[in-house]
Amino acid sequence: MGSHWIDYFDALRAIRRPTITPAGLPGPFVVTQALGVLAIAMLVVAVAVGGERAILWAFSALVLGLVGVVGLIFWLLGLRTRRG
Repeated sequence: MGSHWIDYFDALRAIRRPTITPAGLPGPFVVTQALGVLAIAMLVVAVAVGGERAILWAFSALVLGLVGVVGLIFWLLGLRTRRG
């Protein structure tokens, strides 16, 4: 079955808005939000571990935090373009 069958049975699928989570957030933002929460948890582990091993945990948390921030920025820019 090709995609043309899906279009035949659900012709409005092409003009519908993207799927929104129950919290009102688009799916990719939820993923980046989860990465941000994981980054906070990793920072807590870095403080608990201490010493030289904490550096790896802290920088890993930094990377996840940056991914979360970039995802949030793209989501906000997407909202701006959708409204304007």
